Amino acid sequence: MDVKTLLFDTPWWLPTAIVTVGAVVFYSANKRQEGRLRTVGIGVVLLGVVLAAVSYFVDTDLEKAVKRTKQLVGAFEKKEWETMRSLLHPKASLGILNFPATLYNDRDTIVAKAKEASEKYNFKRVMVTGTEARQDQTLITVTINVISEQDGPVGTVTSTWQFDWQETADGWYLYDIRAVQIGRMESQQIAPMFPRR
Repeated sequence: MDVKTLLFDTPWWLPTAIVTVGAVVFYSANKRQEGRLRTVGIGVVLLGVVLAAVSYFVDTDLEKAVKRTKQLVGAFEKKEWETMRSLLHPKASLGILNFPATLYNDRDTIVAKAKEASEKYNFKRVMVTGTEARQDQTLITVTINVISEQDGPVGTVTSTWQFDWQETADGWYLYDIRAVQIGRMESQQIAPMFPRR
């Protein structure tokens, strides 16, 4: 675990352990009336509190990618097409995992087809039920599980999606979206569900 991870994505037990050690030192020093050691105990407690605060208030790139992925899903649900557009790189693409052809090859097409799909299937609610993220230097892949509710005979559908975020000079942008599974369907069965170009 590197220093950046310890500072900004601190495991819960680390600041807890630091605060506990500081409290024990403070308590022991206070009992024996040792002023210097008591000050050290207070300092250690404050260190643990500051570490927890920094980890809570400062997002890592991985946490930002997860939040933006959820923001993208929320924008789709609320039909906020400009918000969705702002998260996509102009050369973003959308495809299906293990499917040879890319379905859409640019941001404008993705947003237009998302709007078309929203109207066609009449999405009412889209909820992220699980996320998993991994980073490989300038690439972050966020995998999400989603439950969507729509009008009609289908009702509720579960799906899994992958989002590739890449770092650019202007920040992190979504470059690639892949449908992994929709309902019980995969690959070839999913393709006809997407609006044609």
